[in-house]
Amino acid sequence: MAAVIQSTKGKINPLKAWLLIISSVLSLFLLDAVLRWLYDHGRVSALFVNIAIGVYTLSLFALLLFRFSISCTYFLDGVKICFGRVYIKNARYSEQIMLREIVFFGRPDDAKSKYAVDRLKNFTARRGEIETMAIVYRREKKTMRILFSPNEEMRQKLEEALKQKK
Repeated sequence: MAAVIQSTKGKINPLKAWLLIISSVLSLFLLDAVLRWLYDHGRVSALFVNIAIGVYTLSLFALLLFRFSISCTYFLDGVKICFGRVYIKNARYSEQIMLREIVFFGRPDDAKSKYAVDRLKNFTARRGEIETMAIVYRREKKTMRILFSPNEEMRQKLEEALKQKK
């Protein structure tokens, strides 16, 4: 079986990217202006203004990072499937499952109703139309579930590999 590699990284429309940047910066300036007006009129303290701007900035950064910069990769060969996250550029593999450990592959609702899990990990595509699938596997007497978004080729190869396992 040839190895299959899939990435959930999507392309963002350049116009949408510029609108996202401009709206983010404008929202920071707007929040700053509102908080300064409230401070000037004695409604809030300077400490509150600084904390509010800091929390908003960090929240906005985290939202943009998770929504637009982080993608996932899936690597399937004849023996294992690996899941990783790509933070802007570099892939970091965080989960490797031997195909013999997999007890279920299918829709997340079916997996949820059939198996009580000890841990859930999510490697789904944030900006894609690919259907989310679930893998349930057992390791060291624990049942774990992974949600991911395999394309058609990855799905077919995984189903073939699981059929050969049986």
